Amino acid sequence: MGIGVHCLALGGVDLTSSAGKTTMNVINSVAQFERDLLIERTQAGMARVRAQVKRPGIPAARTPDQRRDAHNRIENGETISAIAREMKTNRQTIMRVRDRGLDSRLIFRDFMFRCSDKPNTVLDIMKRHRQTH
Repeated sequence: MGIGVHCLALGGVDLTSSAGKTTMNVINSVAQFERDLLIERTQAGMARVRAQVKRPGIPAARTPDQRRDAHNRIENGETISAIAREMKTNRQTIMRVRDRGLDSRLIFRDFMFRCSDKPNTVLDIMKRHRQTH
């Protein structure tokens, strides 16, 4: 081809020669080994977190009750700024609550409480939820 590569960091070794190819293969193998170690450590850390029954990531800024309260207040027509001031948080957090809606677990718990005298299979509760929303 007529193209030659010289790596100055390796003392000007010609990478098209046998010695240059071997050197690059060794460097490549070490780099791949380091990458595999990083992946193994990351997976081990994630497994440890899961074993401790922790949810990976940043914890929620608001409790489920606070989210429900904010959502109800938004539905009642209060401004996002007023809710954020009273809850001592920023507007973006309240807007996220508005955009995401209520957590499905909160909806489930509320409907279980409201429908305690009726059949309470999961399908019945979800059907009642769909009818009311």
